[in-house]
Amino acid sequence: MNALVGHFYRSTLDISLPEYRTAMLREVQKLISFDAGLWATSSEYSGRFHSLSLLGLDDGFGQRLQHDRNARPILTAIHRQTSTVRPQAEILPDADFYASPIFERLCQPFGIRQLVGSARRQPESGLHAMVGLFRFDQRQPFTQDDRRIISHLIFHLMNAGAMATSIYLQKNSRNDGRHGSVVCDSLGFHYGFDRDFGRLMREHFPAWDGGPLPFDLPERRDQTSFAREGLRFRQEPLGDLIHLSAWRNGPLDTLTAREREIVVSVCRGLSYKEVARPLGIAPSTVSNHLYRVFEKLGITSRTELAKLVSETVRLH
Repeated sequence: MNALVGHFYRSTLDISLPEYRTAMLREVQKLISFDAGLWATSSEYSGRFHSLSLLGLDDGFGQRLQHDRNARPILTAIHRQTSTVRPQAEILPDADFYASPIFERLCQPFGIRQLVGSARRQPESGLHAMVGLFRFDQRQPFTQDDRRIISHLIFHLMNAGAMATSIYLQKNSRNDGRHGSVVCDSLGFHYGFDRDFGRLMREHFPAWDGGPLPFDLPERRDQTSFAREGLRFRQEPLGDLIHLSAWRNGPLDTLTAREREIVVSVCRGLSYKEVARPLGIAPSTVSNHLYRVFEKLGITSRTELAKLVSETVRLH
């Protein structure tokens, strides 16, 4: 068992963050017999799962668990019973469980007959982290010995999961005092952030207490860039999580998308005619756009523009 625990922590250096949770469930399977498992986070505030990694179950299970109202009692049980490994028989007696909507809607269609799980509250984010293990054979309940081993493993599994996030941030943060990074979910609940992100947030959102982000993320995941309260943000998918980068608005952030297109082309040395052709506009329109850019940025020449763009690219 100790060798497996050590493997949890060592693997934080080798396995990508989006793959880490499922990979570690697969390692647990080498010590404890189970057919499927999940590693999820949820919150009382939202009443839903925020992230969900599955082993041995298809996405249909995740969708049903996320959206079926019959999953609410499961969430309630998770939020009330933390740091305790409990089999389903202690939550609902077998006769009640097998006759319940939970079994009919969420377990039976996917072959789940026995389950055991544990959750831990993460006070810094307000999330509950949960690990659940499932067996497909009704005649094979989880024993007391299974529960003892699982309790020990889950404690280290969740600690190692938090370490994996910290290591990801260390590898992917600039640490330059100007940019910050956070790993969060689509509802703005964070799983870890670096020092510069915390400082930028406190400066621009003084009421922020370190909990969920104090603004909504764009609903469209393909909207990679957005602004809030003098900060620019860029979001990148990280499995079912998000890597969010933040920095202060710079001069070029005041430009429209079309103006930025023109600036990039002009700084590549293209003529007005060469800039205009792929954009489907007249060269005179390019000139007018560039004039407005000069006014916005307080500059008077292409040389100054090229220098400003070069400095911005270096900073961002």
